[in-house]
Amino acid sequence: LDEPFKGMDQKLKQSIYPALRNAGRQALVILVTHDPGEIQQLCEKVLLASGPPLQLQMISAEEHAIWHAQE
Repeated sequence: LDEPFKGMDQKLKQSIYPALRNAGRQALVILVTHDPGEIQQLCEKVLLASGPPLQLQMISAEEHAIWHAQE
């Protein structure tokens, strides 16, 4: 899902979060977002992409929250 919540108000986002969390328990869901709040609400693991050249790093959502706070 590429920026699925862009342009939505907070109330609508919150109403969709449970369904997306449930889907993530049953299958792999790839969520592209720049919103750290969405990451904290929805994700257990985070794949950070940077580059070029392309570099990927898998971290936990908790590690992401700490990393983002230090940014």
